[in-house]
Amino acid sequence: MLQRRIILVLVSALVIFCGLGLYLVLHAESTQGTENTAVSSGSETSAAESAKSGETSSGQTAADTSSEGADSDSGQEDSSANTSTATASEEGETLSLVMAGDVIAKTNVLNASMQADDNYDFSGLFTEISDEISAADLAIVNQESVLGGNELGISGEGDLNSPYALGDAEAAAGFDVILQATNHALDFDCRGIVNSIVYWQTYHPEVSVLGIHGDAAGQEEIPVFEKNGIKVAILNYTYGTNQNSDLLNDDSTKFVLDVLSEDRVKRDVAKAKEQADFVIVCPHWGDTDKTETSDAQAEWCRIFLEAGVDLVIGTHTNVLEPVEMMKDEDGHQMLVYYSIGNLVTDTSRADESLGALAEVTIRKDSTGTRIVSYGAKPVVIHKNTDKTAYTTYLLSDYTEKLAQESGIVADAPDYSLSYLQNLSSLILGKAEK
Repeated sequence: MLQRRIILVLVSALVIFCGLGLYLVLHAESTQGTENTAVSSGSETSAAESAKSGETSSGQTAADTSSEGADSDSGQEDSSANTSTATASEEGETLSLVMAGDVIAKTNVLNASMQADDNYDFSGLFTEISDEISAADLAIVNQESVLGGNELGISGEGDLNSPYALGDAEAAAGFDVILQATNHALDFDCRGIVNSIVYWQTYHPEVSVLGIHGDAAGQEEIPVFEKNGIKVAILNYTYGTNQNSDLLNDDSTKFVLDVLSEDRVKRDVAKAKEQADFVIVCPHWGDTDKTETSDAQAEWCRIFLEAGVDLVIGTHTNVLEPVEMMKDEDGHQMLVYYSIGNLVTDTSRADESLGALAEVTIRKDSTGTRIVSYGAKPVVIHKNTDKTAYTTYLLSDYTEKLAQESGIVADAPDYSLSYLQNLSSLILGKAEK
C-alpha cells in the first residue's frame, strides 16, 4: 500500500507539473481493453406508499406499456429468434451485458471498510453479486465519485472523493467498464479526474473508464468493445456537475468531462454507428428520489431514438425508475432503463436501498444486431444495525430475517422484504427478473 501511494503521488505530481495537456500526450497510447473485451478506441411518494400497502397492480408504468410489435417488451427472448431451425453458429453470435447502478462510498460505508492497518477493503460490498457480474461478457458500473485517493482527502459527504481501494474491489468483482460522467466528477476539479485516470491506467489497465478524459483527442474517440464478434459502442454523459462547472467553459479543460449536449450526442452516436454494431448511451440524469420519469428524460429519449441509439441505461436518481421499449416510425427499437438506482450507498430511505442490475442479451446475425432478451434483476443494499458492514444482495436471495436486521428499520419501520418486493414489481413491471 505504501508503494502504491508513493507511485501515485509521483505520477500525479508529474501530471500536475507538466500540465494536463502533456499528460494527455503521454497517455494517449494507453490500452484500455480487457483480455476478453477488445476496445478499439407517478411520484416517489405514491410508489413507496403503494409498496407498503402491497398494491403492485395499481397505476401503469412505462414498463407495463407494450410497444407495438416488441416481443421483447416482456423481458423474454424475441419470438423471431425461435423460429429458425439453424444451428447456433448459423443463427449468429450473442453478447451478454450487465450494468449496475451508483456506487457511492458515503462516510459510514468508508468507516465500515476501514481495516485495522488504516487501509480500506471494499470487497465485502460485492460478495453476494460478483458471480452475476463476472458471468456477463461485458459488465458496467456507475462510479459516482472520483477515485482521487488519500492525497485529495477522502470524503463521503458533500464533495465526494473515494479511496483507490474501491476501484480494486470493483475490478475484482468483475466489472469491465467504469462510468465516471456524474454530477460529482468535478468535486475536486481536474485533480480528481487526473488521479482517477492515472489510478486506473496504472493498476487496472484491463478496465475501461468512460465519461472523463485527459485531453481533447480522447474525448473525440468512441469507446467500442468487441466480444464474440459483436462490436458495442458505449457513450457516457452527465446532465451537469455540482462544482467547478466553469472548467467546462474553458478551452484548456472543457474536454475533461462528457456532458449531455444535443449536438455532441448526435455527433458521437453518428460516429458510433459507423464503428459498432450496437450503440449504448448511459446518461446520468433525472430527478433524485423520484420513481417517475422527468420531462427532460423524455426529451433526451426522443433525441436518442432519432439518432439511432439501441439501448439506454440511466443512473443518478438513487431510486428505481421504469423500463420501456421505444420504437420509431421506421421500426427501430430502443430499450430504455430510465434509472437502475443505487448499487452501494448508505441511506435511511427504504426506496434508496433498492436498485437493479440491467441484464441484456444482444444477438448479431445475417439480419443485423438486436436485443433478443432483457430484464432488470433487483438488488438490495444491506447494512447491519450498527452500520459496520455493508453488502448488496440480489432481492431473490434476500430474506425477511435480513430485512429485520437491517439498519434501515430504525429510520423506516415499514421496511420489510415484502415492501421491497412490492416496490420492485410496481416500478419494473414486466421487466423484473
